[in-house]
Amino acid sequence: MGDWIKIKLEELAIKMQSGGTPKSDNSSYYNGDIPFVTIEDMTSTKKYLTVTKKNITQDGLQSSSAWLVPENTLLYSIYATLGVPRINKMEVATNQAILNIIPNLNKVDLEFLYYLLDFKRGSILEHSAHTTQSNLNAKIVKNLEFVIPEAIEEQKEIAGVLRSIDKSITLSSQLIEKYNRIKDGLLQELLTKGIDDKGNIRSELTHEFKESPIGIIPKEWGVLPSSQLTKEIKVGIVVKPSQYYVEDGIPMLRSFNVKETGIELTNLVYMSREDNARNSKSILRTGDIVSVRTGNPGVSAIVTEKLDGINCIDLVITKPDLNKMIPEFLVTWINSKGGKSQILKYQGGIAQQHFNVGDMKELLVPKMSIEEQIRIVESMKSIRARIKEEQIRNDKLKRIKKGLMQDLLTGKIHVNELSKKGVAL
Repeated sequence: MGDWIKIKLEELAIKMQSGGTPKSDNSSYYNGDIPFVTIEDMTSTKKYLTVTKKNITQDGLQSSSAWLVPENTLLYSIYATLGVPRINKMEVATNQAILNIIPNLNKVDLEFLYYLLDFKRGSILEHSAHTTQSNLNAKIVKNLEFVIPEAIEEQKEIAGVLRSIDKSITLSSQLIEKYNRIKDGLLQELLTKGIDDKGNIRSELTHEFKESPIGIIPKEWGVLPSSQLTKEIKVGIVVKPSQYYVEDGIPMLRSFNVKETGIELTNLVYMSREDNARNSKSILRTGDIVSVRTGNPGVSAIVTEKLDGINCIDLVITKPDLNKMIPEFLVTWINSKGGKSQILKYQGGIAQQHFNVGDMKELLVPKMSIEEQIRIVESMKSIRARIKEEQIRNDKLKRIKKGLMQDLLTGKIHVNELSKKGVAL
């Protein structure tokens, strides 16, 4: 392991200069051949920037402080979303919210610098929050000090390790996206055609279909509002729920905890057993469905057996009639394209999206036999298991990357020592 040195960012750069913006009311400045980078472009991509939403003309470039930034420059956001680094893979111009850093490749490896700035973003933001300066500026960024390996080769080795884990994360994320596309396609088939008593997805060639308020469905199916398929639909605690908060006790679910993939037991709040008993109306039981009211309206999950008896805040609580509808099918429908499209209609374009008890009661649901509901739910288990398994792997890779950045970018361990820690590259 070579020497590590303390150095200012400006000492690692050939040039550090922000861009500029041509006047937006002059149409001759826009829709040209020069990609024009904004903060939106920076935040909508990952490490490499390869596309922009806007282009400017040569006249637009010359009319402003924008300049042609060469490929493989480190773009660094200094306004709005602070401290985001990206590497441009084509010649661009940028607005004034982005500081463009052309690295001195005799002193610093480009990708090492990217990972270093990405790793240090938290401390840079924390420093900014303790000053009166709401944005960064070129002077602040130029004077940022880092301790880095003096040897370029060591920098490249560190960047190589992190690039490798990034590649694994990307491949895993792509696999999750692929599985989700398969899941969505299969779900659309199952919720519009179903599975007959021989275990086959119905086809127009072999089965009869009919028009319905939710689209074309098998002739055997009906359509009913969920109020006719459930025993009760109500809402959790809505009046000053914080008055019940205690350090430990009975968990209370909030919108934050409800995901389409299930209930997440993170950032829970608690109430006493006595208050839980006094708020018995909102106590959750196994098989209940909880739905988000505000934020991501309608997103729903099933209360599992181990959560029986807990409480909830500002969630719609649905208790299916098990003689008519199993919870697993109803929650699948609510979270599906057919359920979501109805929920969006209830919003009416309002800014603060909201999903109420009345909306849930009116939600139209395909009605079929319990046996067919079970067949549909069972058919989805395999692909959902694959998605869950890959998501667990993806989360693990991200944790590994976080640990590697902490170890490698601080000099705590050397690349050659990773095998001793059991890290496979």
